[in-house]
Amino acid sequence: MNIGFFYSNYEYPPTSGSGVHCLHLVDHLTQLGHSIRTYYFGGANPLITHYRGRELCAFVRGCDIFYIRTDVRYRAELFTLLKPLAGMSRPVVWEINSPPGERSIEKPSDRASRLSERRRRLLSTLVDAGIVVSKPVFEYARNSLCIKHVHVIPNGSDPQHFTPQKRVPSLYPKPFNAVWIGSPRFAWHAVDTILEAARSLERTQPDIGFVLIGDKSFLPASLPSNVTCVGEIAHTTVPPYLASADVGIIVYRGFESIPGGFYGSPTKLYDYLASGLPVIGHNVGQVAEVIRDGHNGLLCNGTAEDLVAHICHLKDNPDVRRRMGARARETVEQFYNWERVAQQTDGVLRQVMRR
Repeated sequence: MNIGFFYSNYEYPPTSGSGVHCLHLVDHLTQLGHSIRTYYFGGANPLITHYRGRELCAFVRGCDIFYIRTDVRYRAELFTLLKPLAGMSRPVVWEINSPPGERSIEKPSDRASRLSERRRRLLSTLVDAGIVVSKPVFEYARNSLCIKHVHVIPNGSDPQHFTPQKRVPSLYPKPFNAVWIGSPRFAWHAVDTILEAARSLERTQPDIGFVLIGDKSFLPASLPSNVTCVGEIAHTTVPPYLASADVGIIVYRGFESIPGGFYGSPTKLYDYLASGLPVIGHNVGQVAEVIRDGHNGLLCNGTAEDLVAHICHLKDNPDVRRRMGARARETVEQFYNWERVAQQTDGVLRQVMRR
C-alpha cells in the first residue's frame, strides 16, 4: 500500500515523543511492505520518499490512502483537503494523540485552541477512520469530532533498542538513581515536582540521585546537588541512560481542565519499562492502566511527598525492585511495543481500504 504520510515532526534522529512515534511507525510499516511518502514536510528519514513543489499531483496520484497525525498547531491536518483534490477517491485516516484543549493546560484562555477545535471539526467530516492512543481520546474523537470508526492503539517501545543489557554501572555518581524524561518548558510535565523531591532527599538520602533528560535551558539555574541533567539527547543515545538507572518516574499536573482528564500515551513510560525499570507512575489515564501497582511499578498521587516515599521504598527493597523490573520488561515484550502498534495500524488501514 502506498501511504501518504503527514507528521509535523519528522526529526531524525528524534528527541521528542512524536518524533519517536513517527520513526518506529514508518520503520515497521515499511517492514510490512508499505511504501511511505510525504509532501512538503522535511526530514532525513531514508524510508520516507519526499515530494516537493510541483510534484503535488504526482504525489496524490501515487497514494492509496492518506495517514495524518493531527496537531495542536494545525499544520498536518490541512492536508486532509487532499481528499477532495483527489476526487474523494483516497480515504483519510487521522492519528489523534490529543485534543486541541491541550493548549489550555498552559494557557487557560487560549483562543488558538478554540479556533483549532473548530477547524478540526470541519475537516473531520472528510475522515474515514481515526486511530487514537487512549480511551479519553477515543471519546473525544467519537463525540466531539463525530468520527464513526475509531480504533484505540496505545504507544509502545522497542525492546531490542531499550534493554537492561545496555546498563553502564559507572555512568552515574550515585549508587541509586531515579530517571525522568520530559520537557521542562511545559509546566504540566511537572519537573518542579521532581526537583522538590530531590531537594527533600538531598541531605537525608545522600546515596539517591535524580537524572533529568530534557532541555536544560528551561531548568532553574541552581539545581540540587543530587540532580544530574543529561540534557536533550537523540532517541538513539537514550538506552544506556535508562538501563543504568534504578527506577523511572512519570508524573503530570494540570489535566483537570481537559475533558476526560489525562489523555496521553507517553512513549517514555514504555521506554522505562523496556529498560527493565520499575516505574513510579502518576495514577491517571493510561499510566494507571499500564502500571499495575506492586507488579511492574508503583502508582503515586503526583505529589513530591508520595514520590519520595515510593523512591525510598524501592531503594530499600532491592529484591522487590528487581522483580518489578523483570515484569516491567515483560509488559513491553508481550504487548506495548512498536511491532504491535504497526500491526494494528496496518489492520486499520486495510479495513479502511476494503470499506
